[in-house]
Amino acid sequence: MLITPNVFGREIGIVLSGASAGLAPIALRNDAENIVADEQIVVIYDKKYSDKLMLGVVRWVHRLEPFLRRGVRTVYTDHPDALEDELVLGYSNAWVEIYGAITSSGFRENINAPHPGSRVFLVENGEFLSKYIALEKQIVVGEHKYSGWKLPLNPDALRYHVGVFGATGMGKSRLVRALIEEIVEQGYSLIVFDHTGVDYAQPFRAKGYGDHVVESSKIKLSPDIIARLILELSRLSDHYADYIMAATICYASIIEGKHSSVEECFGAKYRVQKKIGGQGKDKWVKEDYMNVLIRAMSYMGARETGVGRVRAFINFFLSDEFFEQLNKRTTTPQQLIDMAKKKKFIIVDLSPDTELIVKQAIIADTARAGWEWIFSRHEPINLGLIVDEAQNYAGEGRSISAVELERIAREGRKWGYFIILASQRVARDIRTSIRSNLGTVFFSKLQSTGDLNEIAGYLDLGRLNEGTLAMLAPREFFVAGLMNPLRRPILLRVREVS
Repeated sequence: MLITPNVFGREIGIVLSGASAGLAPIALRNDAENIVADEQIVVIYDKKYSDKLMLGVVRWVHRLEPFLRRGVRTVYTDHPDALEDELVLGYSNAWVEIYGAITSSGFRENINAPHPGSRVFLVENGEFLSKYIALEKQIVVGEHKYSGWKLPLNPDALRYHVGVFGATGMGKSRLVRALIEEIVEQGYSLIVFDHTGVDYAQPFRAKGYGDHVVESSKIKLSPDIIARLILELSRLSDHYADYIMAATICYASIIEGKHSSVEECFGAKYRVQKKIGGQGKDKWVKEDYMNVLIRAMSYMGARETGVGRVRAFINFFLSDEFFEQLNKRTTTPQQLIDMAKKKKFIIVDLSPDTELIVKQAIIADTARAGWEWIFSRHEPINLGLIVDEAQNYAGEGRSISAVELERIAREGRKWGYFIILASQRVARDIRTSIRSNLGTVFFSKLQSTGDLNEIAGYLDLGRLNEGTLAMLAPREFFVAGLMNPLRRPILLRVREVS
């Protein structure tokens, strides 16, 4: 025999008839009825397979009685006081979902059904499991709720992307912070996008990591995003979008020294070498921008009435401060990548920017910068983007950030370029093309009843049901997928984070 099974814990019952290689009905001993609960880990010892122990998880513990059955009316229904304890012949059954087999060479797939009468032992000492289920490289974010087994997670599976889902208050941020602590020790770099600035930027500042936090108001925006902001904030209709877009890109190229005039931007045969004039050629200045916009609109054939309308709206709704703020955005997305590689992790505090489109643009531009890093060096980047409140950035609706995150989800694994998304919901919050590429999922009590089915559509959740999720407490998460050596759901209690 491989090992005496009772070293894991006490004996709790036997296997009944009707077992398969993946599922076994069991009858509980009388002295075990009050200690066995759903999601406890057990081992099954079948003397006909003495070279292995079958490892599984308890599901659907239910109490039975031969006389007090459903569909049968008894006198005790109307007179419960007459029912004495001695008359109740109760017993308990359960099911064990078999995840695999423990052998002398480690953990492997189970291909045999346990015979009726096989003995079932509760795993109360998780340390023994660690002797048989271990990884050369591993990260630990928590322990099994009942046995205390520190489940080893495979860091190599990070490149297949991770999802963290749970209702408000279940501890998603705590779990992600534990992941951050573990991942950076494995040689990966991280950029964390904190939607509110409360869940990551604030705690890390308090712990003395203020130099790892970058405020989004310092990050440079691409011209197309600036154009969309100008259009939206000035309350102009989409009719003027092309004018605003062309003029903004032209102005950005002029202040960056790529062109010397509006005419050169548009490729005119003649080139007016006149500077745009104002407070400085390399800065965003409202007066200079307006001059470029008007000249661009005229060049593009806009009517004089349209030019006047654009001038009036921008002058009224856009202050000089808007353009001055653009000059304070000096940190490029490429510099964010370099900072993350140098410091192991950085946190982008998105709270200073109130416009969602700006936050989406920062994530999208950073994602593009990662690809530029990869293609310029032709080597793995080993970088993860952690996106908090991912429903704002990876949802089914139109957003530039969702497009870039989807590209990483599809193509990033070969370059060590991965994403970790945290959200309350699964369906709608995360577009299908992204969530179908999440190789590992942590999930707790979910916001919507259909979300468990969404996860089960692309990960093996066995026979886990929503009733079990409803009983979870904060900091309790199931983990399923590639990082989990068992592949099937295991209930973890997330550890404290430093």
